[in-house]
Formats: sequence, C-alpha cells, structure tokens
Amino acid sequence: MASTEQPSDGTYVQRRPGRDPTSVLVLCSEVHCVERPIRSGPAVPSVIHMSHAPDKTPHDRALDVIRGYVDHDAVAVHEALDGPDAGGASEVYAILNGLLRSTLSIMRLTGRSWRLDDLVRRADEIAVSAPPHYEFAVAEATRAWARGDESAMRAASCRDLAAAVHVTAVGVTVMGLAVWGRTGFLDVLAESRETAAALARQWGYGPSGR
Repeated sequence: MASTEQPSDGTYVQRRPGRDPTSVLVLCSEVHCVERPIRSGPAVPSVIHMSHAPDKTPHDRALDVIRGYVDHDAVAVHEALDGPDAGGASEVYAILNGLLRSTLSIMRLTGRSWRLDDLVRRADEIAVSAPPHYEFAVAEATRAWARGDESAMRAASCRDLAAAVHVTAVGVTVMGLAVWGRTGFLDVLAESRETAAALARQWGYGPSGR
C-alpha cells in the first residue's frame, strides 16, 4: 500500500514499501521558473484551453501530457492541455516542475551516468509531438541545459506559460524514460496518478473544487 508524506518544502512524495527508492516520484510542487513572471499573453489560449474537459484535475493533465509525449502522440499532447484557464495551466506547470525536479534527483540517486548528447537527441525525438511553435523552444532549452547555461535555458523555456509547460513535460519524459525505460516509467506515472487520487479523496476535493 502506498504511503504519502509531506516534507518541509511543501511537496508530496509517494513511497511504496519494498520498492526501490528510484520509484519515488514527487506529486506536486510550487511553481519555480525564472526571476521574471511567466507571460500568459495572447498566444497561450490558442494552445492551452481546458474548458472542454472539466472532469480532469491539473495532476491528471500533467500526467496525460507526459503520456502523450511518451507515446509520440501529438493529438494526445494537445488534448491533455485542451482546456485550462491561466490559473489551471499554472497548476499543471507547477506539477510538471515538481516531477522534473524529483526525476532529476532520482537520476542522481541511481549513480548511473548518461551522455548529454543522448539526452538531447531523445528530447529532439520527443519534441516532435509538441505544437510546432514550441518545438524550437524545447530544442533551445534542452541544449542550454546540456551546456549548463541556466540563463539561456530559462529564457527559452519561460517565454510564456504554454512554452514552460511543454518544455518541462518533454524534460520529465526524457528523464523518466532514461531512468525507468518505457514500461517502468508508465508504471511510475500510474502510481503517481493513484496516489494523487487518494489524496484528493482524503482531502475531499475533486476536479470541480480544491
């Protein structure tokens, strides 16, 4: 049975007894991006509109967009984000950002090493499923990350809220596949969804309220 604990930084961590520590995945976190606020200008509503599927929580949407990227399914990527207002999109980004940070931490815990050029190549392959106008932002952000240029990475990934969502989702997908492989990563995502649903039931809220 999964247990959930809340560290002091406000994130929620899922753990399953007897599982390898690399199966731990952060469920939610606060938004952390750049020194300046992410712009949610006119371009954002054309990409992220979540009014059509009110039954989905931001956590559902975050996991769905990752699954779309895992499957190289551009339609699924679009449908996962087809709906939120700016506030909802911010929550999706916050969850994706927490997942990215926890996955990077897990990569360090494994003690394994990955070739940066392999990760960049994987990101390019996965980013093909992003909306065309964000594919280049993903490529820019990935290359800036690989060369350790945090300023350029932030500039590329945080041009607007939709760009931040797609760049971060691709990052989670690349790292998750590198750590667990496709089958293992999908299992981890399923456990994350299960734990989030359990938390929602415990706190007494659902997609229509928080």
